[in-house]
Amino acid sequence: MTIKQQGGIFGRNPTFNNVTADGDVTIADKIVHAGDTDTAIRFSAADTVDIETAGFKRLTVTGDGSVQIGSTSGFTNKVFVYDSSTSSGVYIRQDGSGAIQSWHGAGGAERGVFESTTGNLKLSSGNLVIGTSGKGIDFSATAQAPGMTSELLDDYEEGVWNPIIGGSGGQSGQSYTAQYGSYVKVGSLVMCTFDVVLATKGTITGEVQIAGLPFTSASGADFRYASASLSLWQNLATSYVYLAGLVVDNSTGMPIRAATGAATALSSIATADINNNARFSGTVVYRAA
Repeated sequence: MTIKQQGGIFGRNPTFNNVTADGDVTIADKIVHAGDTDTAIRFSAADTVDIETAGFKRLTVTGDGSVQIGSTSGFTNKVFVYDSSTSSGVYIRQDGSGAIQSWHGAGGAERGVFESTTGNLKLSSGNLVIGTSGKGIDFSATAQAPGMTSELLDDYEEGVWNPIIGGSGGQSGQSYTAQYGSYVKVGSLVMCTFDVVLATKGTITGEVQIAGLPFTSASGADFRYASASLSLWQNLATSYVYLAGLVVDNSTGMPIRAATGAATALSSIATADINNNARFSGTVVYRAA
C-alpha cells in the first residue's frame, strides 16, 4: 500500500503487507502489534515514546533525554530502572552542577553522588564493600619512599582479644581475675591494648610472655622485635624498675623483658618472678603476617 502526501491510497487488497508513506504518519495514541494487542508503541504524552509488552510499560523516552526502564512517574533528566513488583528502583541523573546522582527506593532516598567535575565519589548511605580478599584502596598515584613494598590498603578490622600470661614453653592450670584486650588492624599494622590479672598462675614453662595476640606476627629482619609498652605491673615476686614486651617472628606470644636496676641489657622473667595475682597492662604495635 502506498499513501501519497495528497491523501490518496493505492493498493489492490484490503489487507496490506507493506505501507509506504510519502509524508508524515500521525498516530493519535499507539501502534499495536496485530494479534497481540497488549504489545504496542505508544505516544502517551507530548515528547514521549513508550514501548509496552504484556500490557505493561517497559521503556519510556522523554523529551529531556531521560530513559526509563520499567514503569513509574515523576522522573526527569535521568535514566531510571524501576521494579513494579517492589515499587522501588535505581536511577542516575545529570544535574546542572555536573554531578551524577544515584538513588534507590520508591521514596528517592539518595544513595551516592559522583561529581564528574571533581572526580569525587560520595556514598550517602551504606558502606563501600570490598568483595575480594586482598583487594582494597590503591594509593600508587602518591609519591613513594625508596623502600616502598606496597601501596594497597587491603584490610581494616577492630575487635577484642583474650590476653593470657603464659610461657615460651607452654602453660597450664591458669585462672584469671581479668582478661581484657582490644585491637585495631589497619592494613598489616596492628595495635593492641591489654590488661590481664592472674588468680592462679599454674605452671609456666620457659620465659614469661603475654600470649594470645589476635594476629600472628610477620617474619623477617624488617619486622621483628616490635616492642610493647607495659604501663602497669603489679604483684610480682621480683622488684623491677622497667618492663617491656618483645614481639618475635611468626608468633602470637610476646616475651617480657625486665631490669631490676641500671643495666646494659634486659633479661627475661620466669614463673618464680611472678605471684598468683600478677597483673600486666600495656600497649603493643606490631606488623601482622
